[in-house]
Amino acid sequence: KNSTVSLGFNKEMAKIWCILLVVFSCSSHADAVSKREKIVEYFRVTGVMDSIERNAELGIKMMRDRSPEADPAFWESEEFVNAISWWKSEYLEANVAVAMAHISEQEITDIVEFLKTQTGQRFLDITIRLQPYYDEANAKVLRGFNEKLKCAQRKYREP
Repeated sequence: KNSTVSLGFNKEMAKIWCILLVVFSCSSHADAVSKREKIVEYFRVTGVMDSIERNAELGIKMMRDRSPEADPAFWESEEFVNAISWWKSEYLEANVAVAMAHISEQEITDIVEFLKTQTGQRFLDITIRLQPYYDEANAKVLRGFNEKLKCAQRKYREP
């Protein structure tokens, strides 16, 4: 005789549903892990991982420059090292979450495959080579914008 569980299924049916649920959960998790790994590979290929390291190094340099009075031991302390490690991890995870939400697994697969080709590598090299010039041009435009904004604000401050 089959006894029933609270959902009205007999025990055998409940076991089947549990097994299906576990299989489905594992399958979904495996797909998510696979997509995440592809996104991390995309970040590796495009230099995002290196950028995280460079940004951490630049951030540390800026903090040291702005805090010359800080005890030198602080910069080597476990607390500081852990804080930087936390920042790098959170930065990566925040970007992975954005990519997970906005890029399909097929898109990320296609992009990584392209970037590993000779043409994709040239594209990356050109992009990386030009980035400092783009940054410089954007900074110049931003400085000009800030000057125009200051002039415009002065008009409204003058009596």
